Amino acid sequence: MNITINPKPWMKMLSLKYRETGDKQDKAKLPAITPGGVFTPNSRVADNVVHKTGLVCFDIDAKDNTHIQDWEKVKEELIHNKYIIFTALSTSGKGCYGFVNVEDPDKQEEHFTQLSADLKNTYDLAVDSTKGENCNDLRYYSYDPQPFYNPEWETYKKLPVIKFSKPVYRPKSKIDSPDKTIKKVRAVIKEVQDRNIDLNPAYDYERYRALAWAFCDHTVSPYNRELFHDAMRTHSRYNYTVSDKEFNKLQKSYKQGKTTIATFFSICKNQGINLGEVYKNRSI
Repeated sequence: MNITINPKPWMKMLSLKYRETGDKQDKAKLPAITPGGVFTPNSRVADNVVHKTGLVCFDIDAKDNTHIQDWEKVKEELIHNKYIIFTALSTSGKGCYGFVNVEDPDKQEEHFTQLSADLKNTYDLAVDSTKGENCNDLRYYSYDPQPFYNPEWETYKKLPVIKFSKPVYRPKSKIDSPDKTIKKVRAVIKEVQDRNIDLNPAYDYERYRALAWAFCDHTVSPYNRELFHDAMRTHSRYNYTVSDKEFNKLQKSYKQGKTTIATFFSICKNQGINLGEVYKNRSI
């Protein structure tokens, strides 16, 4: 349902001024909240949270969704999603944001990851991955005279489900030495780059995570991060900063031996790369 909000005049004026100037000092003067948590006075450090609310705010920026022209239409479409409580124009006026209530506040990051994937798959909307996964993330006031509210919203319970296909590639002889494995990986990555192959064309977070974990394998150390970025550069939405942050996060959850570099080879083969031909042509 469409609702009307009448903010204090100074809040409206400052919000509209920021939209004109883009001056971060103007934005910093706006009221802000931490939807995900209540904290001890004068503190917004995650360790000082008193109560986690389970309220997650997602932000959809124009810069990440250049195909969108009508943001009023987007926020109206989103409010029909049974999990979304509220939608409105973002602080800049170029984008929108919304709220959902997640089942387990202690798993806000995981809920946010799956929610981002759902919004991408359902509406082709890229969610800003730098905001929303932490209980101490800020939400600045944004002027919107006609936001949308869903009085029949439901709690969001979904979490990422990781499904790994069995790697197709298997060494036919003895186990390769680390040096030879790295040579093979570099050769396949070169093939990926030369043919401009997107290893994750469906923007599937499960596959993205599997690829990141594959490059955490000790057999490609100490080049893990470098090789991961090289392999992902042909992805249509590749961003170095965002990808590097995700790699840092996934490194912490990686369990040695659960996912190996063989997963990378398997995904490449599924994308049409003939591994044997690559090794032969590059004399490996």
